[in-house]
Amino acid sequence: MQVKHNIYFLTLRTHSEIKRFPIIRSIEPVIEALRKTDSIGFDREFTNLDPILAEPLLSQIATPEVAFIIDDVSIDLGEILKDFTHLQFIGHNIKIDYQMTKLNNNIVFRNVWDTMIVDQRLSLGSGRSNALEATVERRLGIRLDKSRVKLFIGMTPDSTITDEHLEYAIEDVLYLHNVRESQRKSIEKHKHELLLYDIEFPLVSLIGDTELEGMILLEKWKEQITYNEKIRQEIEIGLDKILLEIYENQSGFEEHEGLKPLVPVLRRKRRYEKTYKLDLFEDSAISKNANARFINYNSSKQVLDIFRLLGLWIPTAKKKDAKTGVKKVINSVSEEALQQYIIDYDTVLTPFIKELLKLKGVIKGLDSFGERFLVSKYKVYKGGRKDQSKIGFKNPVTGKVHTLYKQAMTETGRLASGNEKIGKFNSQNVPKDNRYRTCFGVEEGFEVVTADLSGAELVIGASLSGDKRLLELVAGDDPDVHSPLAEICYDEITSYILNNIKGERQRKELEELYEAAEYIYGDERHEITQKRVKEVLETGHFVLNKETAKDIRDKFKNVSYALPYGGGVERIMDILNMANAYATIVESTLKNELPDFFKYLEGSAKQGVENGVVYFNSRTNSRRWFPKAMEANSRRQRLSFADQGAIERESKNAGIQGCLQGHSKVLTELGYIEISKIHRKMEKPMKVWNGNKWCEFNVLDRGSCQLAQVHLSNGLMLDCDTRHELLVVTEERSSFKKVTELTSEDKVAMSMPEPMDVGIPPQSFSYKAGVHNSISFDYQPDSELFYWIGRYLGDGNMYDYRLVIVFSTKPSDLEALARAETYFAGFNPKVRKVKENLYEFTVNSKGLVKLIEAQGFKQNKTAKTKRIPNSIFSLPLEYRKELVRGFMGADGWLGSRITLHLAQREILVEMMRLLRTCGVASRLHGPYKYKEFTSYRLDISKRLYLEHMEGIKTPNTYPQTYATRAMKERFAEHYKYKRNLFKTGSSERSLFNRMLVHDPRDISVYKLKEMDIEGAIEIYDYDTFEKLVVLEEEAVTYTLEVKDLSHRFDSEGIISKNTQADMLKEATVDYFYQYIQPNNLEERVKFLLFVHDEIAIKIPKGEHHHADKLKFHMSQAANRYLIPSIKMGAEYKIRKTWIK
Repeated sequence: MQVKHNIYFLTLRTHSEIKRFPIIRSIEPVIEALRKTDSIGFDREFTNLDPILAEPLLSQIATPEVAFIIDDVSIDLGEILKDFTHLQFIGHNIKIDYQMTKLNNNIVFRNVWDTMIVDQRLSLGSGRSNALEATVERRLGIRLDKSRVKLFIGMTPDSTITDEHLEYAIEDVLYLHNVRESQRKSIEKHKHELLLYDIEFPLVSLIGDTELEGMILLEKWKEQITYNEKIRQEIEIGLDKILLEIYENQSGFEEHEGLKPLVPVLRRKRRYEKTYKLDLFEDSAISKNANARFINYNSSKQVLDIFRLLGLWIPTAKKKDAKTGVKKVINSVSEEALQQYIIDYDTVLTPFIKELLKLKGVIKGLDSFGERFLVSKYKVYKGGRKDQSKIGFKNPVTGKVHTLYKQAMTETGRLASGNEKIGKFNSQNVPKDNRYRTCFGVEEGFEVVTADLSGAELVIGASLSGDKRLLELVAGDDPDVHSPLAEICYDEITSYILNNIKGERQRKELEELYEAAEYIYGDERHEITQKRVKEVLETGHFVLNKETAKDIRDKFKNVSYALPYGGGVERIMDILNMANAYATIVESTLKNELPDFFKYLEGSAKQGVENGVVYFNSRTNSRRWFPKAMEANSRRQRLSFADQGAIERESKNAGIQGCLQGHSKVLTELGYIEISKIHRKMEKPMKVWNGNKWCEFNVLDRGSCQLAQVHLSNGLMLDCDTRHELLVVTEERSSFKKVTELTSEDKVAMSMPEPMDVGIPPQSFSYKAGVHNSISFDYQPDSELFYWIGRYLGDGNMYDYRLVIVFSTKPSDLEALARAETYFAGFNPKVRKVKENLYEFTVNSKGLVKLIEAQGFKQNKTAKTKRIPNSIFSLPLEYRKELVRGFMGADGWLGSRITLHLAQREILVEMMRLLRTCGVASRLHGPYKYKEFTSYRLDISKRLYLEHMEGIKTPNTYPQTYATRAMKERFAEHYKYKRNLFKTGSSERSLFNRMLVHDPRDISVYKLKEMDIEGAIEIYDYDTFEKLVVLEEEAVTYTLEVKDLSHRFDSEGIISKNTQADMLKEATVDYFYQYIQPNNLEERVKFLLFVHDEIAIKIPKGEHHHADKLKFHMSQAANRYLIPSIKMGAEYKIRKTWIK
């Protein structure tokens, strides 16, 4: 693709180096071009990546026809743009261009299209480059020359501008309109209109404003540096003591003699006026440096030597080689390596390693949250010398500290923060500790509102999983959902300690468990810990909540947050700083307490692996790609364990779905409805049948995919696509399996046939006669009409506005014929004997035929082309039953067996599905060949037919589908304390007793369903997979997002599988555009920070109603992503500073 523009350079200065660009001296041509367009490509060149420090050099503007490069040194861009802020500004990473324009030209524009953000959101997790040159090449096939990217580095407003500068600059805008049109198609394809047009684009300028606002860092920050330095010193002295104790308390362990060369150093009192250098011994440093003063525990080399001196295994970690990309095992004392070492080895150094880990945290705090926040530049000390200068976080122009947000760069679409290279601190990395947070303040006359969503991860988890206990917690009056979970887990650990550990060790274990947080300093920390232990020893229990143990509760909150992201025992150990055995108790307790939540996580984990993509929510259709999984699947290869584990962890917080063809029917409260019709228009809320209960749902358009058909041995067929998953049952469990991986041994689950009393009656019908001998009538179709439609389907025809039904001379048929004459008496029916044993019943009525056509049946259909229309599946139960009775009366055999034997396989399959909605199971056999004829037989369960169609209970056997061991065990577990529900001496009591002792004898799933009085057990019918037919065509397919932990829904009798960073973004956009902007509050209410599920704003002192509005918009936005029965609230605090 070639894009041609007339390009002009607008300047008032003399540029002798410009030869290839026409120079204009007036802004009028630019203004004239802007009057003729509704959008412009926009970009700027400047001297610094920090817009506050940068000086503008050039601005580039392009319409579809003409482009301008503007000399910012001699031209005021504000004069050009002041009347055109309503235009759409298209840019690639346009936020910084917006900031430069606001700061230097006092121009604010909010109607933007960011081509970088579009491709970032479309490709989350893909790993592909979304730089301008990559985007243009990918979308337009044009290669940009960005080898001159450093042209503007080091320039000043007085620097010479050349043709090379202009050529480089103008490429940033020439192709933006064409890229936008290409992206527009992708946005429509992936249903990202809401996400990008209503959330991401309006957010760009708001983030830009937030970054420019910044916060004042208060002088008390220095107190934190002093405090952390004091803690560091205490820990280092403590580490010396631990090593000295190891040496002095050897108890015969000769290997501890290895520490002997360190003893003089360990006994020497540390002084902190100076920092000394130490190398370790013998062939390393101790013997080489006789003047060594103390051990530097921040030196990896020296710490590793301690392990060697004691003859212990050396801690290791895997590190990727920068050149080859291959991970190699290296010796390491990183936090991860030391944490893993404690898990793997119980050594004499375990107490030392625990304290060393604390020291690393303090040193990290000194480095990350130290002097660099107080200055614009600071010195980094290495080897005892001031040998490196770095940019600090204090802006020399504003005197504030500022952050930077990457709007869509993360793999989940969350905001990322910080850029140390240009002096922007990471707001999301500041500890949730008021010792740090209260150092960030605002100007006099203003206050800070800190608002966050209440228990966001757990509320979302409750919405997705339907876990009853979690729903109780999030729906309760107390917004604190973490304390009850923490208390239960700590109670279990406490009980274990009290029952299994005695003496002094018991108290020590309890002290470690209930130890007050490190930020509680000195004697107070010890007193709090002892008070907690005393309560436990006296009562066997500790009341754990925000008031009694906020430090433990807050730490445990991170466990709650880690669960949706795949956190297991090791993560719990890390967060709570506890032993493996206790972390295991925490995990098992949570799994027992929240069983359905964990089932949901486990069911979701494999979806990213199998599909290569996960969907975060159905509101914005946000998705995250896993290219490694996609590549492995396309090559039919297995992922490495590491890659699979990573993908499973990242997939756990997003449900994923299979896909059905548009005409496939889904069982809803209104009957079986084509999934595409539900997708196009769902006039009022409906529920879907998941095989055991009714569940709320959304319909998702999954885009185009290759189509397929799944065939089961009972004759059922499901139209789907190659991504679809079906529920497969084994003796041990049920699990979803991709249709492309099914084998002949797989048993596919089906919902139990049940008389589904759902659906809506047909609409009333009016017919106005057009001729004098025709009959006009108004009629509300009753169920009996559908009996006669069933007779027509089985043995009749309809043509030239004539209905004909054939009856035999059997007594039952003659009785039916008499009923027909009575029912249709008003239409003057005719009866004639056409053969010795056949009667023909005829009604000549255009109105009657049109009435039947209105129910979905068409004229001129032959026996081969008759079908049961989809509308029948949406009728109430009695209407469906009457149609079945009519069909059976015409073509069925009701004797020792009940069967339908026809040449038309298609109508038998439809009848099979219709029978299931009436509670009747059946099985299709055939084809059978006789001479040149082919036929099929539908065998219908006599017991279920007589029971549900005729109301007759019989001793006939149930269909021979037997309950799996898992079904029987779940049944026995649920009813073991309710055996009185089954009458003593009854067959049900006998069967139940057999299940209690794990008797292997068979029990029909139908009998088990009959016995499941409380409807508490997931019981499925099932049949064997026969074949998969992959079609040579693609089409749009659909799925359901089922608001239930099972994520299952009934698709034509077969159980299928279905399918939150956007919340905070949407809340921000709503608050600004629906409250701040309409009320002209842009200069009074300012966004300050975005931290995970938290927003901080600046408001005038005392004007707290602004905080109420923020709380309202945060709650409102969040609840759009949840099921209706759950509400997520927001909380806020107002202080002079940022606060936890």
